[in-house]
Amino acid sequence: MPADHSFADALEALIAAASNGSLQRAAEELEQAQVDLVRDAAPALNIEVSLYGPVPRGAILIEEIVTDNEGQQHRYRDHWDRHFYGERSVVKKSGNLAWIDIARPAEMDSDLKTVSTFTHRTIATIGALLAGDTPPNTAA
Repeated sequence: MPADHSFADALEALIAAASNGSLQRAAEELEQAQVDLVRDAAPALNIEVSLYGPVPRGAILIEEIVTDNEGQQHRYRDHWDRHFYGERSVVKKSGNLAWIDIARPAEMDSDLKTVSTFTHRTIATIGALLAGDTPPNTAA
């Protein structure tokens, strides 16, 4: 993605990757095994998309989780980072979160904020629906 990509650009790319299978292939390449991004408890690929309010902001985290021989999980973010998006470019299309650009640290620090987060599970399910597949049953 270009350095000046928007929140919508990043989210659209994740959903497109889920619908065309490249997200699944990336997860399996990391895991070196077959992966179910919806039902597996802890796949090696972890994606979190967070929406903040009341000031519209978003964040996307992509990280690799490795389980050692003793069953301990370690999160690696050397090349994987949480990308924050702030409100500076809302003027491009008033009131539309899709046009929000990368945030300054001060924009992420507010009081009484709300956060809604979804993960690779939701992204994989949406991707399956868009691809015309039946999404996996998420019930245990």
